[in-house]
Amino acid sequence: MSTQRTPPCTISQKTESDSDGGHHTSAPASNNVAKRPSKRPAVYSPPIGNLLEGANDATNTAFRNIIEDVVQRELSNLLTKLNISMGTLLNTQLKSIKDEIQDVKESMSFMSSQYEEINKELKASKKSIQELQIKSDKLHPTINDINFRINQIEQAARSNNLEIQCMPEKKK
Repeated sequence: MSTQRTPPCTISQKTESDSDGGHHTSAPASNNVAKRPSKRPAVYSPPIGNLLEGANDATNTAFRNIIEDVVQRELSNLLTKLNISMGTLLNTQLKSIKDEIQDVKESMSFMSSQYEEINKELKASKKSIQELQIKSDKLHPTINDINFRINQIEQAARSNNLEIQCMPEKKK
Protein backbone atom coordinates (compact mmCIF):
# COMPACT_ATOMS: atom_id res chain seq x y z
CA MET A 1 0.00 0.00 0.00
CA SER A 2 1.52 3.28 -1.05
CA THR A 3 1.25 6.37 1.03
CA GLN A 4 0.57 9.51 -0.83
CA ARG A 5 0.70 12.90 0.64
CA THR A 6 -1.82 15.45 -0.28
CA PRO A 7 -0.85 19.06 -0.59
CA PRO A 8 -1.84 21.24 2.34
CA CYS A 9 -5.21 22.98 2.18
CA THR A 10 -5.13 26.34 0.63
CA ILE A 11 -7.57 29.18 0.82
CA SER A 12 -8.37 31.24 -2.22
CA GLN A 13 -7.83 34.88 -1.78
CA LYS A 14 -9.16 37.54 -4.02
CA THR A 15 -6.77 39.65 -5.86
CA GLU A 16 -7.26 42.95 -7.53
CA SER A 17 -7.78 41.17 -10.78
CA ASP A 18 -11.00 39.47 -9.50
CA SER A 19 -13.12 42.19 -10.91
CA ASP A 20 -11.76 41.74 -14.38
CA GLY A 21 -11.24 38.03 -14.77
CA GLY A 22 -11.71 36.22 -11.51
CA HIS A 23 -8.08 35.16 -10.96
CA HIS A 24 -7.39 33.77 -7.52
CA THR A 25 -4.20 33.09 -5.71
CA SER A 26 -3.69 30.24 -3.35
CA ALA A 27 -2.42 30.72 0.17
CA PRO A 28 -1.72 28.00 2.71
CA ALA A 29 -4.45 27.42 5.33
CA SER A 30 -3.70 28.74 8.74
CA ASN A 31 -4.06 26.81 11.95
CA ASN A 32 -6.12 29.59 13.46
CA VAL A 33 -9.55 28.04 12.73
CA ALA A 34 -12.56 28.47 15.03
CA LYS A 35 -14.03 25.14 16.14
CA ARG A 36 -17.48 24.54 17.54
CA PRO A 37 -17.69 22.94 20.93
CA SER A 38 -19.26 19.50 20.92
CA LYS A 39 -22.98 19.41 21.63
CA ARG A 40 -24.04 18.51 25.10
CA PRO A 41 -26.08 15.30 25.32
CA ALA A 42 -29.83 15.36 25.85
CA VAL A 43 -30.91 15.26 29.47
CA TYR A 44 -32.42 11.78 29.62
CA SER A 45 -30.89 10.10 26.61
CA PRO A 46 -28.10 7.53 26.77
CA PRO A 47 -24.71 8.65 25.54
CA ILE A 48 -24.41 8.37 21.78
CA GLY A 49 -20.91 6.99 21.91
CA ASN A 50 -21.98 4.05 24.03
CA LEU A 51 -24.82 3.17 21.68
CA LEU A 52 -22.69 3.31 18.59
CA GLU A 53 -19.55 1.77 20.04
CA GLY A 54 -21.18 -1.04 21.99
CA ALA A 55 -23.88 -1.79 19.47
CA ASN A 56 -23.66 -5.17 17.91
CA ASP A 57 -26.04 -7.33 15.94
CA ALA A 58 -27.51 -9.00 19.02
CA THR A 59 -28.32 -5.65 20.61
CA ASN A 60 -29.77 -4.31 17.38
CA THR A 61 -31.86 -7.44 17.02
CA ALA A 62 -33.05 -7.13 20.61
CA PHE A 63 -34.03 -3.48 20.08
CA ARG A 64 -35.72 -4.37 16.82
CA ASN A 65 -37.66 -7.20 18.53
CA ILE A 66 -38.72 -4.92 21.38
CA ILE A 67 -39.87 -2.23 18.97
CA GLU A 68 -41.73 -4.78 16.83
CA ASP A 69 -43.44 -6.20 19.94
CA VAL A 70 -44.50 -2.73 21.12
CA VAL A 71 -45.75 -1.76 17.67
CA GLN A 72 -47.55 -5.10 17.33
CA ARG A 73 -49.26 -4.67 20.72
CA GLU A 74 -50.28 -1.10 19.94
CA LEU A 75 -51.62 -2.07 16.53
CA SER A 76 -53.48 -4.98 18.10
CA ASN A 77 -54.97 -2.64 20.73
CA LEU A 78 -55.94 -0.12 18.07
CA LEU A 79 -57.48 -2.85 15.93
CA THR A 80 -59.45 -4.14 18.92
CA LYS A 81 -60.70 -0.63 19.74
CA LEU A 82 -61.57 -0.06 16.10
CA ASN A 83 -63.47 -3.35 15.94
CA ILE A 84 -65.38 -2.50 19.11
CA SER A 85 -66.26 1.00 17.95
CA MET A 86 -67.23 -0.21 14.47
CA GLY A 87 -69.31 -3.01 16.02
CA THR A 88 -71.08 -0.54 18.29
CA LEU A 89 -71.69 1.84 15.40
CA LEU A 90 -72.97 -0.95 13.15
CA ASN A 91 -75.20 -2.33 15.90
CA THR A 92 -76.69 1.12 16.47
CA GLN A 93 -77.31 1.65 12.77
CA LEU A 94 -78.62 -1.89 12.27
CA LYS A 95 -80.98 -1.52 15.24
CA SER A 96 -82.56 1.57 13.72
CA ILE A 97 -82.83 -0.21 10.36
CA LYS A 98 -84.36 -3.28 12.05
CA ASP A 99 -86.87 -1.05 13.83
CA GLU A 100 -87.83 0.60 10.56
CA ILE A 101 -88.18 -2.79 8.86
CA GLN A 102 -90.37 -3.99 11.74
CA ASP A 103 -92.57 -0.89 11.36
CA VAL A 104 -92.86 -1.55 7.63
CA LYS A 105 -93.80 -5.19 8.32
CA GLU A 106 -96.49 -4.11 10.78
CA SER A 107 -97.83 -1.58 8.30
CA MET A 108 -97.87 -4.18 5.54
CA SER A 109 -99.67 -6.64 7.83
CA PHE A 110 -102.28 -4.01 8.71
CA MET A 111 -102.74 -3.06 5.07
CA SER A 112 -103.02 -6.73 4.11
CA SER A 113 -105.73 -7.35 6.70
CA GLN A 114 -107.58 -4.20 5.55
CA TYR A 115 -107.32 -5.40 1.96
CA GLU A 116 -108.73 -8.80 2.92
CA GLU A 117 -111.66 -7.16 4.72
CA ILE A 118 -112.41 -4.87 1.79
CA ASN A 119 -112.11 -7.80 -0.60
CA LYS A 120 -114.60 -9.84 1.50
CA GLU A 121 -117.02 -6.90 1.60
CA LEU A 122 -116.72 -6.46 -2.16
CA LYS A 123 -117.46 -10.13 -2.80
CA ALA A 124 -120.45 -9.99 -0.43
CA SER A 125 -121.73 -6.84 -2.17
CA LYS A 126 -121.36 -8.44 -5.61
CA LYS A 127 -123.23 -11.52 -4.43
CA SER A 128 -125.99 -9.38 -2.94
CA ILE A 129 -126.29 -7.36 -6.16
CA GLN A 130 -126.55 -10.55 -8.21
CA GLU A 131 -129.28 -11.91 -5.92
CA LEU A 132 -131.20 -8.63 -6.12
CA GLN A 133 -130.84 -8.63 -9.92
CA ILE A 134 -132.28 -12.17 -10.09
CA LYS A 135 -135.21 -11.18 -7.84
CA SER A 136 -135.80 -8.06 -9.93
CA ASP A 137 -135.83 -10.13 -13.10
CA LYS A 138 -138.33 -12.57 -11.53
CA LEU A 139 -140.59 -9.75 -10.30
CA HIS A 140 -140.61 -7.84 -13.59
CA PRO A 141 -143.25 -10.09 -15.29
CA THR A 142 -145.37 -10.01 -12.13
CA ILE A 143 -145.27 -6.20 -12.09
CA ASN A 144 -146.27 -6.08 -15.76
CA ASP A 145 -149.16 -8.46 -15.06
CA ILE A 146 -150.36 -6.39 -12.10
CA ASN A 147 -150.17 -3.17 -14.18
CA PHE A 148 -152.25 -4.84 -16.90
CA ARG A 149 -154.89 -5.93 -14.35
CA ILE A 150 -155.05 -2.46 -12.81
CA ASN A 151 -155.59 -0.94 -16.24
CA GLN A 152 -158.41 -3.42 -16.95
CA ILE A 153 -160.08 -2.76 -13.59
CA GLU A 154 -159.92 1.00 -14.17
CA GLN A 155 -161.33 0.51 -17.67
CA ALA A 156 -164.16 -1.59 -16.31
CA ALA A 157 -164.90 0.98 -13.61
CA ARG A 158 -165.08 3.73 -16.22
CA SER A 159 -167.38 1.71 -18.40
CA ASN A 160 -170.00 1.72 -15.63
CA ASN A 161 -169.76 5.49 -15.15
CA LEU A 162 -172.82 7.58 -16.10
CA GLU A 163 -172.28 10.86 -17.85
CA ILE A 164 -174.84 13.62 -17.44
CA GLN A 165 -174.83 16.40 -19.97
CA CYS A 166 -176.42 19.83 -20.11
CA MET A 167 -176.58 20.29 -16.47
CA PRO A 168 -174.98 23.34 -15.00
CA GLU A 169 -172.40 22.88 -12.39
CA LYS A 170 -173.02 24.57 -9.11
CA LYS A 171 -170.31 26.71 -7.85
CA LYS A 172 -170.18 27.43 -4.28
